Parts: sequence; structure tokens; C-alpha cells
Amino acid sequence: MIFKLALRNVLRNKRRSVLIVIGIGLGTIILLLFKGYMEYSYFGLRLGAIQQYGHFQIAPRAYWAPTDFKKKLISAETLNAVVGVLETIPEISTYTPSLSVGGIVGTPYASTPFVAAAIEPDKALGTPTITSGTRLLKGDKDKVLLGKTLARLINVGVGDYVTVLANTLDGAINAGSLQVVGLITTGRAEADRRIAIVPISFAQDMLSTEGVESLLVTLKHTEKTAAVAQRLQARFDEMGIKLQIKTWDELATLYHQVRNLYDAIFTFALISISLLAFISILEIMTMSFFERLREIGTMMAIGTKRNQIFRLILTEGVLLGLIGASMGLVGGQVAAEVINTAHITYTPPGGSSPVPLGINLSLEHTVVPLVIVFGAALLSSVFPSLRAAKLNIVEVMYRV
Repeated sequence: MIFKLALRNVLRNKRRSVLIVIGIGLGTIILLLFKGYMEYSYFGLRLGAIQQYGHFQIAPRAYWAPTDFKKKLISAETLNAVVGVLETIPEISTYTPSLSVGGIVGTPYASTPFVAAAIEPDKALGTPTITSGTRLLKGDKDKVLLGKTLARLINVGVGDYVTVLANTLDGAINAGSLQVVGLITTGRAEADRRIAIVPISFAQDMLSTEGVESLLVTLKHTEKTAAVAQRLQARFDEMGIKLQIKTWDELATLYHQVRNLYDAIFTFALISISLLAFISILEIMTMSFFERLREIGTMMAIGTKRNQIFRLILTEGVLLGLIGASMGLVGGQVAAEVINTAHITYTPPGGSSPVPLGINLSLEHTVVPLVIVFGAALLSSVFPSLRAAKLNIVEVMYRV
């Protein structure tokens, strides 16, 4: 009975109901879009971190701390033992040894410092986006991928040759010649000025070593990262292999920094919009309360109990909250679809190329905005409901 009467009151008072529903709906749409944008950004950051670090890395403990470079290397013997273990793990998709080499790259006319990531060409994990040319192929030894800004600084393009100077592990100067087969971008302007990717065999020759710094491992399913890493670490400990495993989640500091920033902004927006919705709905409900004094007084005069009055007005607030939140959910989904199909791009701070602006509105991402906005609508209905329930019937009838 209370529900039917509340529904009739909501439909009867069209102006009040429309204003409240619009306020709740707009607040819901804003929060849903912002939450969806955050989740889309988190997905992109996670994907970028996994491309850069793999799902986890295997390296000597000294690799993670500043120390002599020689102590950071995995010997060829240890590498073979680790590879033997990795081949027995069915969850592993692929893996590659990694080695970094820094020095000078250039031509007879221009040169600049660079840092190269050396990988197995046929197991290339985390290769940045290729803007022109091709990737490194199996068997390549004297080929290189250059950051597009780095290539522009030394005025070379695909097919040109560059000379590389670097120090060996013993401090001697070593030189080599490489052909540029592709230009790449990491999406970060500063990184594109220094980055290069070379075959690991070339880097080992330049450093005069057979060792590698780490192994980058990718899995078939990201959610199994922690479990596989723990199982693999226990296996290494049993075999006496003194290597440490760190997951992408431990290595991706940028991901956590950006996530903490976005979480703080979302929390602020959530509080601000919730307060705005609460105050707006409270004002409209309060104004409606004074407009309905005659109606409430008449109901009390014919025997309606105070708790029934309270439940009636509160139920109206609940209905308005449900309607507004539902319309906001539909509107948010429509707006997200429009944004996603519009293929909007923007260049983030420090970026070197545009990235897509997308909205990820899966069901789990809509729960918090809907609960908060509906909660604000419900809470704003409590005060008018209490005021109505506490009215003095004599005073109300005097106004009538």
C-alpha cells in the first residue's frame, strides 16, 4: 500500500520528480564516465607495464640494487638451468633474456647518447610500437630499432647504417655497425630520444660477456602471475639457484603513481558530486514538504500514523533515487559508447604521440557510482520524512 501510494505521488508531482531525477541522473553519468575513463587508463597502464617488464622478471638480487655491473649478470650456466625450469611451466607463454647496453650512436655527421635494450629477436617481449620499417627477425645480429626522435637527432632512417660505441665490462672501448630496420615509439617523448633495441648477441659482443641481466617472462593469463612467480621462486630455492623474481606489479612504479593520483581525484569528485546531489535533492524535497503540508495534515487527520507518513515520504525518495540512478546508468552507457566509437585521441603530458580516449564501463565499475549517488538520494529524503512524521496535527490543520 505504501509503495503504491508513493509511486502515485512521484508520478503526480511531475515537476518535482523530474528535477530530482535529472539531478541524480546527471551525477550518475558524470561519475560513471569518470570511473570508466580511469579503468580504461588503468588497463592501458597495466598493458604497457607488462609489455615493458613481462609478467615477471628473473634476475640476481644485485640487479635490483646499485652495484658492480658484473655482479648483476646471470652466467650462461645458470641461464641454461633457468631455461630448463621455465620449459616445464605450462602457464608460461614465452620468455626472453635481456641485457642493456649504453653508449654513443651516430653517423660521421651527428651522434648522441643512447641506451639499448637487447633481446632475443624471435622472442621480443615489450617491443614498443613500430612507426616505420619492420621488427627484429630471428637470426638478426647487426640490426637495430631506433626511437623515432633518436633517429631524427642523428638524421637517419630505415635502411641507413649507424655506428655504436660502448665500453666492455673491463672498461675497453668497443665499436660496431648496425643497420636501422625500424623506428619505434614508447609513447613518451623523453624515452624516444634515447631508446634503441638490438639483438642480445650484439649486446653481448659489445660488452664482451656471455651473461644476461635478466629474463622477461610472459604468461598466458595475467591473473596467474603471483601464483606462478611464487611456485617458480620456490623451485629456484630448492635447486640452489640464487635468483629473485619480481612481478610487473612490483616493478611498475609509474602505474602505481598514476593510479594513486587518479584514485585521489576520483574520491574528490565522488565526494563533491555526492554532496551536490544530496544538497540539491534535499532542497527540492524540503520545498516539496512545505508545499504538501495540507496533504500531510489531511492524511494525519484521517488516522494515518506518523511512522506511515515517514515511510511514505522515504519510499518516494527511494523511488526517485532508483529512477534517477537507472536513467543515469543508461545515459552513462550511451555516452560511453558514443565516446568509444568517436575514436577521440589526446597527447598525455610527456607523451610523444596521441593515445585513444576510451571508457571502460563493465558492470563491476558501475557499482560504486550507483551506490553512492543512490545513497545520497536516500539520505536526502530522511530529513523531510522525519519532519513530516513529527508534525503537530493541530498546527497543520490550522494551516489547512
